[in-house]
Amino acid sequence: MMEMSRKRVIFIDYIRALAILMVIMCHVIDVNCLFWLGYQEMSGARQIIIYTLLIFGRCGVPLFLMITGYLLLDRDYSHGKWKSFYLHKWLHLFLLTEIWFVIYEGFSVFLQGNSFVGKDFVLRLLFIKEPVLSHAWYLPVILGLYLLLPVLALVWKKLSDQGCLITVFLIWALILLLQRLAQESITLNLNYALYMLIGGTYKRWHTKLAEHKQVACVICGLAGIFALAECEGFLWLQHKKGQAVSLWYDNAGVFLLSLTLFGLIMLLAQEKNSFVERLSQDSFGIYLIHNMIALVMMLWLEKWNGNFYLRMIFTYLLVWGIAWGLTRMIGKIPHVGDWILYKRRSK
Repeated sequence: MMEMSRKRVIFIDYIRALAILMVIMCHVIDVNCLFWLGYQEMSGARQIIIYTLLIFGRCGVPLFLMITGYLLLDRDYSHGKWKSFYLHKWLHLFLLTEIWFVIYEGFSVFLQGNSFVGKDFVLRLLFIKEPVLSHAWYLPVILGLYLLLPVLALVWKKLSDQGCLITVFLIWALILLLQRLAQESITLNLNYALYMLIGGTYKRWHTKLAEHKQVACVICGLAGIFALAECEGFLWLQHKKGQAVSLWYDNAGVFLLSLTLFGLIMLLAQEKNSFVERLSQDSFGIYLIHNMIALVMMLWLEKWNGNFYLRMIFTYLLVWGIAWGLTRMIGKIPHVGDWILYKRRSK
């Protein structure tokens, strides 16, 4: 979700704007379905609709990671430039993460009524224990990827275009093998890095794909339909077996659908749009804030006995609107606002 920006790339704004809308969708579903428990009581038609929204929602984080790879993997980190990257980008993100972890801890204690345990709080600040809010897992992940970026970029530049493509396929094959061996933690970390490498591969092949845009779009479209069907079947089987319905970023269908969405938007989104650009600029701030809004709304949602779909729409619009409004307000604080939100400005 984070990257350096020298000049704005139009299609990147579209992907980033779509990605934050997808991330919000995941947490709106969480609070409306009581964190997976509500799936077991749904009708077949409602399951298909919610599963589809969840599947597309799960593509948000992969798209953010692919953006990072697209924009950062081909940068020059030689001759001490890696020091500037760590000091100005990684350190900024680290300090920002610690600040927001403190804010989330306060939210958990004062608004959710949870007990404060000093030891657990310190472990969370050290990234040893899971954050108190579910969406914040992404911050330590991107910090880890940023640590590796200069090294990955050095290796990446030595690969040919074909070599980049082969590398991506080999890592994906390794991930699938590790999944069979139940090596979950290794699989997840490799998977996050793979999404970033896919973004870098798209950068290498962008011109070639654009030369065959129509064929590339058809292939992406068909692959996307196949991926969506795979995810629907995966979730349906979980429900059929009475298991907790869950879909994460190492799922093959999520991987393929995210890849195709990135490719389609890269090839088709060419017109600059001020609304999309503003949403893209504010995406990280919205990400930092939105889940707190959703969790606060849970108390109201539990008492809502009306139409489920209206409740979903109302929740989504309110979470998005309040989070974006707060992001805009915080961004106006002199010197501090943009820094704490990692806000992107147009060039």
